Amino acid sequence: MYIFEKLNFNKMKKLFLALALSALSLTAVVAQSGMKSSDSELFSARRKSGNRTFGLGLNYTFPASGVSARFGFSDNLKGQLSFGYRNYSEGDYVARLINIGAEVDYCFDEKSGSLGQWYPFAYGSLGRSTYTYDAPTEVIPGYPALGIPDQTFDYDYTFSWIGWSVGAGLELFPEFLGGDLGVNWKVGLGSLGSFGLNYGTTTGLIYGGGIHYYFK
Repeated sequence: MYIFEKLNFNKMKKLFLALALSALSLTAVVAQSGMKSSDSELFSARRKSGNRTFGLGLNYTFPASGVSARFGFSDNLKGQLSFGYRNYSEGDYVARLINIGAEVDYCFDEKSGSLGQWYPFAYGSLGRSTYTYDAPTEVIPGYPALGIPDQTFDYDYTFSWIGWSVGAGLELFPEFLGGDLGVNWKVGLGSLGSFGLNYGTTTGLIYGGGIHYYFK
């Protein structure tokens, strides 16, 4: 039994195909609508992705959302640090997932169009995830007359694993938002955690996105 509800093979294929087609469609729309405005004055000073050196924002990477910071090291290289949190708690039962990760993006040539600037990227990430489960202690009365004491059961535990993912994505800087706000989508394969130490991790579909404001 996995922590995360595991997608069956057919659902995974359909979801992967839908995400891939969405990314390709967006890329085609941006390219077709905007190659003619690549020399616009608005974006002439920010033509290269390397000019966006630092960004802060929010991101979602299955299965948790969180905050993140992005760093522009050069025109073709970006990094991201993320902290994600998800709460599954209900009543006295507390379950939470915490993700801490780092990502490196290789950014292909940036394009300009009427919708703004955009570029596709390939990424690789590595992180540590921790799942904690706390439940009320259960006490089963014993039989003192027979010398059997009360039995106490503690169901609390913590399970951690090192996760990874590789894939591709697209980041768009809409012109109508000023060109400094980046919106990205990504999809790939990576490791998912399992419920219990005996199961280790399993490989599955990883998808997500984020929005970051870049400072210069």
